[in-house]
Amino acid sequence: MTNPWEAEIEFSMELAEELVGRQFPELLPVELEFYGQGWDNVAVLVNGEWVFRFPQRELARLTMEGELACLTALSDHLPLAIPHPQFVGWPTTAYPFVFSGYRKLPGTTGCSASLSADQRRACAPLLASFLRSLHNPALAVACQDRVHSDRIDRANMQRFLVPMEKRLHEIRCLPECVERAGLVSLARDLAQTPAWEGTRRVVHGDLYARHLLVNEAGQLCGVIDWGDGHLGDPALDLSVLYSFLAKEARPLFEAVYGGIDERTRGRAKFRALHYGVTLTHYGEQAADEAIAQAGRDALTFLLE
Repeated sequence: MTNPWEAEIEFSMELAEELVGRQFPELLPVELEFYGQGWDNVAVLVNGEWVFRFPQRELARLTMEGELACLTALSDHLPLAIPHPQFVGWPTTAYPFVFSGYRKLPGTTGCSASLSADQRRACAPLLASFLRSLHNPALAVACQDRVHSDRIDRANMQRFLVPMEKRLHEIRCLPECVERAGLVSLARDLAQTPAWEGTRRVVHGDLYARHLLVNEAGQLCGVIDWGDGHLGDPALDLSVLYSFLAKEARPLFEAVYGGIDERTRGRAKFRALHYGVTLTHYGEQAADEAIAQAGRDALTFLLE
């Protein structure tokens, strides 16, 4: 069975060099460095200054186009740094997708920073301020003509149950506090939580440790990878309350963000559980220990 993160097209650094050099001659001579790879995109650092992201599959083409619109709409509205695409590349006979480049943001990803409990707790107020700004209903109104609605049913918990249970049973190493049968039962219970009935909010849509940037002191400084940004259910982002923050940090978050109703809390917990299982499974399969640990952390925090 093909893994969902496997690329649909063959991509190479030589192809990246050709695409960037031909379409953006102002960047010549092009010096490339592999920067990272996820489920949807390959990231390449160009001339030590610009991060170019190249979709690997048709679905990622759609998310790239949505990301460009979303980031343009959100420019200067948020209290943390976000990418500002300055280069937009177009499909060629050799490569069929739109791609983009933005100035590299300072910081390292939250899953590779080995954050202490105190550092995570210190991130809570600023993370809350960021999401309070992002989820502001007025921002959704201002962005409604540029940010699309949820095209792939991300908030439909029921459709994630079966693949999540399958991945759970394939995971080799779970935290000591975690029982597989207990997670299955919890997932099924949380999936019954009623759907969001409020006005749609601008959401990042894929907010977890790898998409948070922290500086050398472990302080939150940016949010990247906006391919899942859309107008939808804020619980998708509030999952970070359970996947990235330990129990003692949550009051600090909620003191800034505001009250969270129990239904939204239930959907956020389901999303956090989904991250925990999916990231642990993916990290093990792809030999990415940082991601696997982010998944195990999410399961541990959720069950506290």
